[in-house]
Amino acid sequence: KYVWNNLIDLKIIWVKELDMYFEIRVSVEDCNDTVKTIVGTSLCEAELSQILLFNQEINSETDISREDYQITTFYDPENPKTSLLNRVLEKALHYRIKHVDKSLCKLQRTFSIDNKSIYDFFVGECSEQFDCLFQFDSSDRSISVYDLMTVCEDCGERGDFTGKCPKCEGTNLKYFGTDTTIYVDKNNLTDSIHLEMDAGSIK
Repeated sequence: KYVWNNLIDLKIIWVKELDMYFEIRVSVEDCNDTVKTIVGTSLCEAELSQILLFNQEINSETDISREDYQITTFYDPENPKTSLLNRVLEKALHYRIKHVDKSLCKLQRTFSIDNKSIYDFFVGECSEQFDCLFQFDSSDRSISVYDLMTVCEDCGERGDFTGKCPKCEGTNLKYFGTDTTIYVDKNNLTDSIHLEMDAGSIK
């Protein structure tokens, strides 16, 4: 009964097996039996989706026109004022950067961000422009970023290639993840595949 009464909207729950925190939404259906349906959202997604960025200019003409302008790269822990990740997280100081792949740090892009949440920017436009993956850890409110492109460990070439580097022809390449060689389609591992767009999330 104690647990039942405490299952209410906006409660934070911890899933021990995953070591992750979730913010829950609870709906109640009262018929012959009273049923509570719980939907959990990762705490990082729930929090960062509520922090909006307004008139944030990164390496744009407006940004360059500032007297104290310096080129903003993806991540520079030594100089937060020229670090994209640090500039975006100025409104979420309770979050920290845990890991960023070295191949991403010196990259530069131009952004004009207005009325968009930190979470939507990171997993949307930012990840698309840099070809990277953001991972959020709700246990310590940290963010890690991984390069999805192939990187040559010998010369630093970064791109969409396999086998050997097109620049130095080296084979010391770094990929994200591990190729399991498992191919999934409706003929071998599943009877059907259902794809659905979440139209409600389109802004």
